[in-house]
Amino acid sequence: MNRPRPVLAGLLDLRARMNQLFDELVQAREAGGAVHWTPVADVIETSSGYALSLELSGVDPAEVDIVVDGRTVVVSGHRPYPVDTAEGAHRIERNHGAFTRAFELPAPVVASSLSRRYERGVLTLCLHRE
Repeated sequence: MNRPRPVLAGLLDLRARMNQLFDELVQAREAGGAVHWTPVADVIETSSGYALSLELSGVDPAEVDIVVDGRTVVVSGHRPYPVDTAEGAHRIERNHGAFTRAFELPAPVVASSLSRRYERGVLTLCLHRE
């Protein structure tokens, strides 16, 4: 039975994402035990370039570092703990600490065209193609 192409592509994307998460966990453990978190992201092609959106609630957008080099965009930052755990937190489910995401775009982009918008906990980056 032939499977629809979008389903296969989705499964391959899921496998790649799971491999990335396992690699990050192993690297973090080897680097001293600190586990980093990975914000979810969308990369959308627009008529003039690309829009990257990352869920970063609780992260100060002024403290997010963005590096653009050719086709690669690297976004990194830190989400602090929202409470003093000495106060007796009963449950902390949101990920905290450092994060880094690297995106390889289909075409090179113009670094100077970078614009950013932070709205409702989502950081959106827009870049024009070369």
